[in-house]
Amino acid sequence: MSDETPTRPGSGVDLSRRMDRMEQNHETLTREVSSLKGTVGRVEQNQVHAEELNKLRFASLDTAVGTLTTDLKGFMSRIENIISGEIETAQSKQGKAILADYQRWHDEVDAKLATVYTPEQRMEIERRLDSHDKFETQGRLLARIGVLMLTSNVIAIIAAIAAVIKP
Repeated sequence: MSDETPTRPGSGVDLSRRMDRMEQNHETLTREVSSLKGTVGRVEQNQVHAEELNKLRFASLDTAVGTLTTDLKGFMSRIENIISGEIETAQSKQGKAILADYQRWHDEVDAKLATVYTPEQRMEIERRLDSHDKFETQGRLLARIGVLMLTSNVIAIIAAIAAVIKP
């Protein structure tokens, strides 16, 4: 009998036809499962590789942070030793020499002022110097404000001329 002829449900031919279709479907399903198995295997392998790469990245990051921490600690200890004076640099020697020279000059000036001026006169000189500093600071502020006003007016005039000239 052919597949086109109707068969009675439950007959041997019907069962044989159903079994053939089930086997075909089973083979197709087996191929698809095998394909999916390969895909899942690749995904798992990619995950394993990603984990290994992350481990390597973080390990290198930890190494870099450790190195930087060590370098920073060494740098900070050197700076602290320079500040405390345990380590003397060429600049600190020059600085000490300049400071000693300034102190010597300051002492000479104080000694001269003590012989020339009375304490009241020295206080008056200090007061005048303080007021001069205040006046100078105020003058600088006013000069800056004047420059700001002048430049803003020049910019406004240039903009107005450009607006008139522009068609």
